[in-house]
Amino acid sequence: MDSATRELEYCTYCPKMCRHVCPVSNAIGSETLIPQAKMHLMNMLRRNALPWERDFVAPLYGCTACRLCTEVCVHGNAPAQTLELGRSWADSRRLGHPALARLPERFRARGERLLAKLHQEFSAYLFAEEAQVGYFPGCDAIADGIDDIRAAFAVFDSLGLNFVRLMTAPHACAGYPLWVAGQHDAARFVAEDMVRALERYATVIVGCPACTHLLRERLPALGYSIRAEILHVSEFLYVHAERLDIQRTRPAAFYHDPCYLGRYLELYDPPRRLLARCVDSLREFFYAREEAECCGGGGLVPHAFPAAARGQADRRLEEAELYGVPLVVSACPTCKRTLRRGSRAGDGSIEVVDLLGLLAWALHDPDRPALPVHP
Repeated sequence: MDSATRELEYCTYCPKMCRHVCPVSNAIGSETLIPQAKMHLMNMLRRNALPWERDFVAPLYGCTACRLCTEVCVHGNAPAQTLELGRSWADSRRLGHPALARLPERFRARGERLLAKLHQEFSAYLFAEEAQVGYFPGCDAIADGIDDIRAAFAVFDSLGLNFVRLMTAPHACAGYPLWVAGQHDAARFVAEDMVRALERYATVIVGCPACTHLLRERLPALGYSIRAEILHVSEFLYVHAERLDIQRTRPAAFYHDPCYLGRYLELYDPPRRLLARCVDSLREFFYAREEAECCGGGGLVPHAFPAAARGQADRRLEEAELYGVPLVVSACPTCKRTLRRGSRAGDGSIEVVDLLGLLAWALHDPDRPALPVHP
């Protein structure tokens, strides 16, 4: 019995022991979207006990890949990975989710726009075809957090790390959306391009936790040879935390653990050590670290189940509002974007910022003009 079949059988006959942690089903109150129900459905499709029809396939896309269900599973089942396989089965039958239609073409077109934007926003001096340390910010940072990329270079410069250069990459994203959509053939083309580009760098620091995991763990596990050291940007910076010349701080902030930075990469302390330099009081959500709730931004759920993504963001921000702490910080561009789409962030009661942006703010003396990123 292969691992996917084993997990499907175990989940099918499980008394729904992880139903309480699924962020998607919690957000919209759907029993169909609890992990056990999704795995049972996939098992029935595998056995041909249900016809392969779009209505039966759609729930397979209701997973943010947050791994919370794996965290509480006594068998260590990983529905996120198994459901991704189910999506690849659906895609091979041309039954992919309508919201993800023509995803490879859309991925390529968006990547071209974002790379053009990145080159337009930053001086050619900051790019390098090869370097000791390359910086790969990721697509969501370019799309919605260009100021956070500027902030990253302000932090690098303040620490004397002015040898970091933007990675000259063939894609703005390492391919995460294609993998989680189950479109693995397209994902492999992107992976091969990225692996070739990585050969020109000794170390690559990545702004996106999902891409960090993909380049550091998933692709090597699939047989891709990546010699460059892959680090998340918080991991790269935290060893310098005590050297940060902090000029000002915020009173308090809640830290939101990104799923891929936490449960996938087990990086809990580096972003907290950096954030603690920027705030007088670092606050923790009731569910934090390994138990942290997902913001709703992973697994392409904002496309397939947008109401679930918004509901998860609202649920996450509710605690900050309850305790009167108007600032939430994350170390993930996707988390920042998703949380900002929550109603509490939208009405201005909660401010959501990226860790890099807050670091740059804390390092800047308000009585002095900010130095430009462009040389």
